[in-house]
Order: sequence, then structure tokens, then C-alpha cells
Amino acid sequence: MTLSSKIIRMPNLSYFKIVVSIVIFFLTIGPPTNAQNGFRSADGWGIGWNTTDYWAGTGFGTTFGKTYQNASGVGNRYFRLYTDWSSNTREHGPIGSSDVLIPYNTSTSLSTWSGSKAYYLNVSNATNHYVFRTRYGDGITNSPQLIVFEVQGAVSTVSLVAQSPTSTGVTSSDNVVVTANTSGTLSPGQGVYLRYTNNNWASSTIVAMTGGGSTFLATIPAQASGTVVKYYVLTSGSGLSINHADADYYTINGNTNNGTNYQYTVLGGASAVTIHPTFPIDEDNVIVTFDATGTALAGATKVYLHAGVSATQSNPQTFQYTKGNWGQDDGIGQMTNVSGNIWTITLSTLRTYFNVPEEKDVFGLNLLLRNANGTLKEDLGGDNYYFAVNPGSYFTITAPVFDLTFVENGQSLNHTATANVAPTTWTLKQIDATTGVDLSTIQTQSGGTTFSHVLPVVDTYLKKYKLIADFGGTIKYKTFKIQGHGTVVELPRPAWTTSGINYHSDDPTKATLVLHAPTYTKYKKGTGTVSGTNNTTPKSVVYVVGDFNNWTTSEAYKLNRDRDGWNGTVDSDGDDDRGDYWWIELSGLQPGQEYVFQFLMNGGVQVADPYSNKISDPDDGLISSTVYPNLISYRPQAVDRASVLQTNQLAYNWQATPFAKPQDQKLNIYELHFRDFTEEGTYLAAIDKLDYIKGLGINAIHVMPVSEFEGNNSWGYNPNFYFAADKAYGTASDLKKFIDECHKRKIQVFNDLVLNHAFYSNVMCKMYWNTTANKPANENPWFNPEHKMVADPAGWWGADWNHESEHTQKMVDRILDYWLQEFRFDGFRFDFTKGFGQTAQDPSDPWASSYDQDRIDLLLRMINGMKSRNPGSVSIFEHLAWASEDKVLADQGILMWSGVGHHNDLKNMTLGYNADNPNIYYSGIYNTTERNFNNANWMSYGESHDEERLGYELMQYYNGTKNTSNMIDRLKIAYGFNMLFPGPRMLWEFGELGYDVSINFNGRTGEKPVHWDYYGDVKRKELHTLISKLLKIRNEQNIYGTSPDYGNIGLGAGNITVPRVMRLSSGIGTSAKHVIVIANLDPVASHALSPLYDVTGTWYKYNGAATVDGTTITVNNTSDSYSLAPSEMMVLTNFPIDSCTDVRNNADNGMFSLRNAISCAPDGGIVNIEYPVYGQTIQLSTPIAIDKNLTINGFQSQNVIVSGAGQSAGVFTILAGKTVTFNGMNITCSQGNIEGRCMLNQGFLTLDNMSFGDINGGTSGNSVKNLSSGTITIKNRVVLSK
Repeated sequence: MTLSSKIIRMPNLSYFKIVVSIVIFFLTIGPPTNAQNGFRSADGWGIGWNTTDYWAGTGFGTTFGKTYQNASGVGNRYFRLYTDWSSNTREHGPIGSSDVLIPYNTSTSLSTWSGSKAYYLNVSNATNHYVFRTRYGDGITNSPQLIVFEVQGAVSTVSLVAQSPTSTGVTSSDNVVVTANTSGTLSPGQGVYLRYTNNNWASSTIVAMTGGGSTFLATIPAQASGTVVKYYVLTSGSGLSINHADADYYTINGNTNNGTNYQYTVLGGASAVTIHPTFPIDEDNVIVTFDATGTALAGATKVYLHAGVSATQSNPQTFQYTKGNWGQDDGIGQMTNVSGNIWTITLSTLRTYFNVPEEKDVFGLNLLLRNANGTLKEDLGGDNYYFAVNPGSYFTITAPVFDLTFVENGQSLNHTATANVAPTTWTLKQIDATTGVDLSTIQTQSGGTTFSHVLPVVDTYLKKYKLIADFGGTIKYKTFKIQGHGTVVELPRPAWTTSGINYHSDDPTKATLVLHAPTYTKYKKGTGTVSGTNNTTPKSVVYVVGDFNNWTTSEAYKLNRDRDGWNGTVDSDGDDDRGDYWWIELSGLQPGQEYVFQFLMNGGVQVADPYSNKISDPDDGLISSTVYPNLISYRPQAVDRASVLQTNQLAYNWQATPFAKPQDQKLNIYELHFRDFTEEGTYLAAIDKLDYIKGLGINAIHVMPVSEFEGNNSWGYNPNFYFAADKAYGTASDLKKFIDECHKRKIQVFNDLVLNHAFYSNVMCKMYWNTTANKPANENPWFNPEHKMVADPAGWWGADWNHESEHTQKMVDRILDYWLQEFRFDGFRFDFTKGFGQTAQDPSDPWASSYDQDRIDLLLRMINGMKSRNPGSVSIFEHLAWASEDKVLADQGILMWSGVGHHNDLKNMTLGYNADNPNIYYSGIYNTTERNFNNANWMSYGESHDEERLGYELMQYYNGTKNTSNMIDRLKIAYGFNMLFPGPRMLWEFGELGYDVSINFNGRTGEKPVHWDYYGDVKRKELHTLISKLLKIRNEQNIYGTSPDYGNIGLGAGNITVPRVMRLSSGIGTSAKHVIVIANLDPVASHALSPLYDVTGTWYKYNGAATVDGTTITVNNTSDSYSLAPSEMMVLTNFPIDSCTDVRNNADNGMFSLRNAISCAPDGGIVNIEYPVYGQTIQLSTPIAIDKNLTINGFQSQNVIVSGAGQSAGVFTILAGKTVTFNGMNITCSQGNIEGRCMLNQGFLTLDNMSFGDINGGTSGNSVKNLSSGTITIKNRVVLSK
């Protein structure tokens, strides 16, 4: 439809003067620029006969309108409609001899006017609002239509829309209850309506919502499976029947979910969870029924309900009052099995079951289900199940907004409240702040949906008030507190302190707390250029409450304010910071004792210290004492997370010595998640697996986020505190020990940092929060109120850090230094760095992938600063932007993740379909034409935590028999090439064993089965062996000495019968090391190829199988052919991967035995006992005499035994003048009474991290004998047991 312009014009009739106040509805679909619509009047609604009072589009269809309030008397108001379309103007009014009354709530077709008469309305009350809506008509080809609504009071808007069940859980048997809240109590004359469609608005149904005050509901009947239902909530005149064609025209305003509508797709079958009654009140017994069929809990022997209710009208889907202990089989929330997969539980009234305080109203029931130990769950894909609860008659306190409000002496507070229906009476009382006993009645009021009273503040005592509403015998009440305070002291903080907890090194009874609450923010590009400034409303008062003052406010615990040289006009100290810092020195603390505390400030904000190194959390009670011994209990006086301070803490005793680190391009990284890596899921338990990881050839570990995150069961990408190690995995010292043990093994550790976003429990979010919009306030110094960069809502995780804020930049720098210096991490993997910019969203680039120089500059500011302060630190980006931007960052030394693209190409290579595109060159190699990195900084991988497991995909979709054997053979193809690509390589935990449990098992981020049993599977172990040999090549050989020959790995679809080949070399000729990888992608037929050998002679074969590895072929001609069986992969080398100095079995002699390795080693050589011997005993039948300079390495865990227990001549003899080091093993001494039953030393012997067990000897002699020519040096721990 062509849009036309409509104007209302008043006739030149002297009836009376009118004063108007105007509310304008803005247009989202506007008229052409040459269209006008306006309103002219000199003596009524309008701003003069010659001045147009413009109307605007309503945002609904092609309707136009405006709302007027009559503020001066009653009577008739006269008008004409005026249209101006491309200079074609018409005036519309009655064509007869009389003025015409326009009835309310009825559409009227207007005539093209000529004469002196007008339309008019009868205005009955000066406080009414009159809503005009027009549609159609330029007065030439058709006639305009007009409808007017008389709203007898304020016009309300729709502020909140929610549905039950949630949008992801609606089935074909579900009626959907839609609830809506209005911005205020609905005035007479205005109604609320639900409009929905099941055919994308070809038609729609509009139903009046029932309710009262500001809460309304309606039901969308059950729809067929697969139906997409869209809906929104609108207001119009009251008591109307609105048809589809008139919906936009009749709309006063509405909530359309920002123009996208609310919607859901109907699932087949019945909902897994139902409740009865379907729309309960808080005093109802509610029966919850769960059908586990088709869920992760199908067949479970026990099912537990985890549930919570919301007492927040604006957010009914939050878990506010909860019941259930995750992972505990304690009977709390345990459901009863009715039959098969059907489970039920009765909640004995919502208020009682969830222990909801009497003064709170209940608006929503939210729940999820789990098995007995919490390893499996059903949570509607992470959305949880939501059911609306009928709150009945209720009221909300609109001022003060918070339970506790601070007011300076001599000031007053205007207390207000609003009810959804008018109570019979309101009563305001003062009650005792501790006991709740009535002290006095302050005011009573009869009726009315609003209440107000001014409360003066005259002292510094805490006072508590109780507002009671009597809804015809149903009593509801709410309480609030006012804390009076004296004038805040302004005083500079001690110069040596920083934001956070500052311990006094000379006095363990003191600590100085500093809270940064900026009043001014300067925004800076990564180049340092100032891009803008912003002011923030200063905090008026801040207290500290905690264990040291019984959680009470007092003047003694009110913080001083340091304005940092800022007097409101001039930054006199010139540091460009401009306050505020609030601080206090605590004294009288017990050294070594832990204290829980929080800051309490105006606005009722009670928060932890954002820089705390330890957080006390409501979820801490779910952490086992075996995971975190003696964890301090959470305090009931706290609000959300709290801080823990402790003077006189013991420093961790670091033991690892510095070690030479490989080039970044030579990194072999193992990504792990502490929760799912061991059965215990702890920092300490992971230490026991480090020798395994080292034996695989790994030289760096990437741990998923360990800084505090919300809850205990998470991937960690929901961070809230950045300076505290999460307690779900153990203590901070446990984490340091893990890193220390990694360093002892020369393994670097990278911390996964989430600096794109923080979740809403972050202190810096909460300090400046828009409670109405449920997002960071516009004045927040650290966060954007709306997400920048990413336009797709799927990428709006938590709150968006503003990386141009000077305060954010300083905090980020401090976070990096803290983890690198305090915990000795070696670098970081930075999560979703693509979101670090401040560029406005672009819907045409929803994931912000296009080149962005400002983002590059911000990231390089962070990384360059980190490396200058922490030389040698490693940076890894999950960036995934355009290749041109990736190149700029990679060429600055940053390692770049490949993302899902390379995973998909490896999947195509392995699934065995000729139509799939198996081109792994384009996505896998750093210097392709488009990528063109200067250095091999492209980390292309088959799996990270974010991708589906290749093993699972093969077991589901492989073009052949789906079994473990075929899966492993196909994975060998993928890893055979990928693990030898130039640049850093990465494995996801258990990927080396063919982990085949889906990423979506138990929910994407839910707990996954721990499968160390895979290592005992002979076929799976082949993949492990292959990968270990490939990484051994990378660690020991310079196979990228010449430019790699990528052969035909870039072949696309339709070439499954062509074997793939790739060649790597350290140089040219027979003296160089050459590696060739070949593979047959065809799952059903054998194929031959010429690998194009670099040299003739002996070549070695490897594919992880014990019968193949190390076997040889003779190449007579470099063009010799090689035949590959279906799905066969082979690595060919002109050198043995395993050296004779590698100990790979526990035999007494022979190839790869300890005895043979010592004999084979050159003078000054190194013998390595490798992981295949881990946990085994090497039984020596005769002693070994060492007649050369030599180092023999075992395992840091000493988990290998060299035993002479079967003979009586000793174990090792070190000959004179020889320098020998033993490291990381357990030696069992021989029998008898000789001297040196374990070791006889005549040379220069170093014992490093060793244990000796002299348990077989006689009564004389000794374990270790040092002859006069010998010297023994002890390093680290050496233990002798007899």
C-alpha cells in the first residue's frame, strides 16, 4: 500500500481556548519524504492556524496518529483532518449543514470538506487522553478513516511479555499462556489484547486479555506439530472485537519484541514437563509430571526436580527462591516413578515448598530435571521449563526501589507504591528493624491503586517500614529500610594501595579496602586517540559490612571518599583519572582468619570486591570437602556473591625451574576442561594425568576458563570475577600446583580468558545497572548498555565490555598481569576476540566478521602491552574474522584459531562420501593465497570444546559399517595430515583416543562421561600411538626446513578414489629427514599411488598399529608405487621415529629396553623412559654399569620402577669420572648385604626427584654407596625407604 499523509485541522471557530500536552508515537515505517501530516488550530488542540502540529506513524502498518490530553475543562472539541500528499492537499470534514460527533471506539469514514462545519468529540474530563488513529485516503482516490479512543487517565504501554511453556518447549498438546504487564495500572477505556498467527500473518486472531491493574493474560490454543506461531501484545480501546484487517489501525501501542514478534515452533508429541493446575496461585498444591522418554534421563533409576520461583514481576523466568542440591542424592526434590519413564512430584503449595517470604508475590515457576548425581539433565536445551503463576492481587513499591536506601541526614524520601487492583485500604507503619514489631502507624489511605508518603530522615539509625494493602480481606505487605548517614569524609587513600584488598605487610591485623567507582570515563582507541567521554553519577555513600562488624552498617564502617584530585571541574593531580575511590582501613583482624564481606552503597547495591582473589558463593555448599577442604560457609546476610579476605596467607612454594620453551609455531596443545577430564574433576586429579599428556608429545595445555564463573557446573564462559580461581575444581593453591607440575614437565599452560563479555553477577555490572531494562546503565564506566559489533542476538552473551573505556583497559591489563605473574600461566587463549570492538552493529554482517581497524588496534594495545610487561607470554585468539584481519593479527605474533571450518573439512575427508568436499588445504594451512600469513600462526584443528566430536560424527554418519575399528581408521586419516601441518597443533581432551560422545550429550555444556578406559582399547590406542609419533616428529625433527609439499590435499568433491599425499622435509638428499603422509579416502576399494619418495633406500612405516609401526620397505626408485587398502593411512619416513635411546618396554634387554638404551646412548646422551612403560616395573637380572656421561629421565610422578629385587649384585654402578643424572623414577634395591644395593657411585651422580626402596636387603650393607672418588648431588625430593 502507498503511504499517504494525514493532517487534522481545527476550523476557525471561536469555541474556547485549550491547553494541550502531547505524547507522540514514533513511526517505524514512515511515509515518503514529500508526505506531511499535521494538526492546525489556534484555539484548541494544535499550535496555531498557520503552524503545523505534525503527526507521526504509529509503527503499526500504515496508520498515523497522536495522543492529546485535555488539561483545561470539558466540552466539545472540533477538528478537521487535513491530508497533504505530494502537494495534493485535501481537508476533511462534514459536507452537510451540521457539525458531526465522532463516537469513541468506532471507525468513521471522513468526507472531503467544503463549507464551515467540523467533526467534534465530547471531552468529559480534563485528565483524559484522546488517542487519534487514521488510515487510508489521500482524499482523491479514497476516503480516510478515523477512530478515536478515550482513555480515562494515563495511557499505559506493554512493558513485559512472557509465555508458558517457554518458546523452545511447546508441543502440540500445549495451550500457551501469554502474560503481559503494563507500565502502570490500566486506565478505563484502554484494553490489552493478544494478537497471534499460525500462517505468518496471512490471517490472525486478536483476543482480549483478562486481568486487572497491570497484569493480564490470554491463551493461545494448542497447534499442530511444526506450526510456527507468532504473536505480540497490543493495547486499544476497551471491550472491542478486533478483526485481522483492523488490528494495526486499532492499535494504541504494543510490545512486538522490537519488531521481530514473539514466536515459537510447535514440537511433536507432548511436553516433557506439565503442571497441574496449569496456572496456579502461590497457595496451590502443584503436581509436576515429567515424561523422560526421548530425553537424557530416559531409563534413569532416579530423577530429581531442581526448581525455583520468581518473585520479580519484570523477570518471571528467574530462579529466585530455589529447591534442590545439584549432584546430591539427598531426597530433596526426588520425584516418584509412576510407570516407565513417567515421574511426578507434588509441591505442597509453591509458597511453602520454596519457602517464599510472606511479603513476596510469586510470578513464575521454573524448573529442570537431573539424575541422582547430576551428570545427566533435561533443561529444555538450556532454556529451562517455565510456567506462569497467577499472583492475584498485589502491589509493588515503586520508591524506594531497593530494600535498603541511604539518605543523608536532613533529607527526605518520597515513598510510593502501585497496585494491580485498588485495595480497600493502605497502611504505612514503622516497625522494629530487628524484631519486626509494630512501632507506629504513619499513614492510612482508603482505596486507590497508588500510595505515596514523604518520610523525613533526621538521624543515622536504621529504620524499617511496612506498607500493608488490604485487598478486601486478602492482606499483602512489603517492607523497606532507610539508613540515615552523616556527611561523607573526603580523604586521599594511601599511596601504596590499589583497587581491591590491600594487606599490610608489616601488620597482619590490618587490611585496607579500596573500591573504584569512576565518575568520569575517557574512551580511547587502541592507538590512544580519545574517542569520547562520559560522566557517571557519583556514589553518595559506601559502607563495608561483613564478619568483622556483624554485617551491620555504622558510621565507623562508612568508607572515605577519595575524589582523586577531581573537584568537579579540574583534575588537580593531573593523573586523568578523576575519582572516585572509596576506601577504609580495617584493624583488629585476626591474622590468618577468613572474613566474608561486601560493600553496601546507595541504590541498595550490595556487592563483593571485584578484585577479590576468593569469592563466597551461594553455590559453595554444593562443593565437596574433598574438592575444597574447609571452605568457608556462605553468609545468609550476603546478597549474591561476597568477598573473602584473609591476612597472613601462606605464599605458594614454587618448585619448577625455568625451562626453554618451543617456538609458538612448534606448540602441541592439549585443550582440557577440568570438570570432564577426570572422574574427580579437580585441579589436583588432573596432575595425575600429566605424565600421560607429556608422553603424548604435548608441550602446552590450554585449560578452559578457571576464573570464577556463575554456578559450579559450567564451561566457564559465564565469568563474573576475574581475579579468583573457581572453587568448583579446588583451591587456588591446587591450581598453582597444577601449573607448577606442568612446568616441571616443561609443559606450558594457557588460561582461557573471557573478556568479550561478563555475566550479570559481575560487580561492575551491578554497580551501575538499569533495573528497568535489565541491562547495564548508560552511564556504566565499564560496559556498553547495548551490545556492539555483533548484530545477531545469539552472540549477545551477558554484558558487553566497552574496550574503549579507559577503566576497562586498565582492568584488562591488570587481569593479564595477575594470572601471568601470580599463577605463572604462560599465556592466554582469548575467547571471541571478534567482539572486542566498539563498532555499531551491522545487520548485513551479523557476526561482525568484516575488517575492522579499530578492533585490531584495541586488540594490539592489549597484546603488545601484555608482552612488554610479560616477555615470552603467548597469545591465542578465537577471532574468526575475515582472513585479511586475521592476517594482520597473526603477523603480529598472535596464534589464530581456525574455528569450525577446518573441522568440517576434516569431517568431509573422513565420512567417506564422494560428494563431500574434503579440501583440507584451504582451511588448514597458514599461507594459502587468501590467508597469506607471514608465519605459521594458524592453529587449524579437528576439535576444540566448541565442535562436535569427529568420532561421534563417524559413528553416526560414516558411509560404511559404523564401528570403533572403522572410526579409528578414518580418524587416523584426519589426524595423520592435520597433526603435521605447520604451525601450532591442538587436540581436544580424549580426541587422541577417538572420543565418540556427542558434544550435545547432557546438554552442550553439561557434564560428559570421562573415558580413560579408552586407553585400554587396543584399536583406540592405535590412534593414540599414531598421534604421539607424529608429535614426536614435530618435537625432534625440523621437518619444515623446506617448504612443505601439500600434494593434492586441496582436492575437492568427486575425487574419493584419488589417494591423498603430503610431503615434509628437513632438507634435500639422503642426509635430510623426510616425511610423507598418504591416505586412501575410499571406504570400499584399494587404490595405489606414487608417494614420490625423496630418496631411495630404507623407509619406515607408521600408522599406530603395533604390527606396522617401525616396519620397513625398500624403495628402489623414487617413483615406486604404494597400494593402500580402503580407509588406510600411512606415514612414511626415511628415519626411525623412535631412537634406540627411547625406553618403550619393560624388558631386561633388547630393542627399546633400558639396558639397550644405556648401551646405545652416546657419551653425554639422554635416555628417556617413555609413556608405554608408565606404571610398569623394569626387572633387571644383572646390574647395569654406566661408563659414560648420561642423563636418564623417567616421570615426574616417579611412576616407573627399576628393580633389582631378583638378584643380589646391585642395580646401578656409576664408574669413576662419569657424570650421571637420574630423574623421576623409583629404584628397588637388590637382595643381600652388599654395599650400594641400589646404587654404587664412583663418579659425579645427581639424584633428582627419586625414590629408593631398600626392602629386600639384609641387616648389613647399604642402599646407596658413594666411594671416595664419587660425589652425589641431591636435587628436589629424594626418598629412601627401608
